Amino acid sequence: MELANDKYRVSIKIDDTPFTLGSADNSIEYDVVLNPSDYDRDDFYKAFCIEVQSSDRSYRIALVGSYNIYDSHCAVLECDMLTVLQDETISQIDLSVGKLIRKFNIEGGFLNIELYRVSDKYIVLGELDVIGLNDRFEKEWEFSGKDIFTRMEIEEDRIKLWDWEKCFYEIDFQGNLIDSRT
Repeated sequence: MELANDKYRVSIKIDDTPFTLGSADNSIEYDVVLNPSDYDRDDFYKAFCIEVQSSDRSYRIALVGSYNIYDSHCAVLECDMLTVLQDETISQIDLSVGKLIRKFNIEGGFLNIELYRVSDKYIVLGELDVIGLNDRFEKEWEFSGKDIFTRMEIEEDRIKLWDWEKCFYEIDFQGNLIDSRT
């Protein structure tokens, strides 16, 4: 995933080398290692390789998290803040200093795959549900379909969803069902 604003260019990909906590033999050299969920070396985890470029420096962050991570639509870049989804964990990194500022856990739900910023909310697309979070990452609403979601489209004022059973759902940004078809 590639993100950019007037201050930063950010590239996020899964480190598939594999990354090992505490090892000097990782094939990718990181300037910063962030482990917001305190995984141990023997735990089952993966790391995002986050490459950050600004006008005055470039550096690489290893963000350790759940083994179930996806690197498309996994982050939002706003000013100096990079907000990253790793399954049930959302981490906020201040890119000006390369430090973890906050970590949030998404309560309940199943596998969380994608993160979007929509007006004053964050939208999390999960395998079985869509969750609306406020700026404090508190769950405001949750919507579930009949089966696993296979596709999502975000429009100006609504979210369109399709599930594995080919059911269609249309919801607003408050999680209210506007339309559905089976």
